[in-house]
Amino acid sequence: EIAENKGTLWTINLNSRAVVRIDSILTPNPVSTEVPIASAPNCGNGSFRAMGMKTFRDKVYVGGVCTGENGGTPTNSSASIHEYNVTTKQWKQVLTWNLA
Repeated sequence: EIAENKGTLWTINLNSRAVVRIDSILTPNPVSTEVPIASAPNCGNGSFRAMGMKTFRDKVYVGGVCTGENGGTPTNSSASIHEYNVTTKQWKQVLTWNLA
């Protein structure tokens, strides 16, 4: 996702499950920084997996799911959306729902 300023690229590292901010994308030497999703839930019997992303007005929105993949039941599966404020560098969960 390219930010409105056209100089920052946001993406998700599926291995580390963190958001990656890549600044100065229009230069020969872009700089990347991983931003852990601090508001991600502690998923019982599974992992939080970030899947979708959108930037809007200095905020980054990330959607993800709790998988329940480690012997969990359907009640361990949930989805949530998290908001990262680029200015304050703070995460908050803005929506969550059960997938069972």
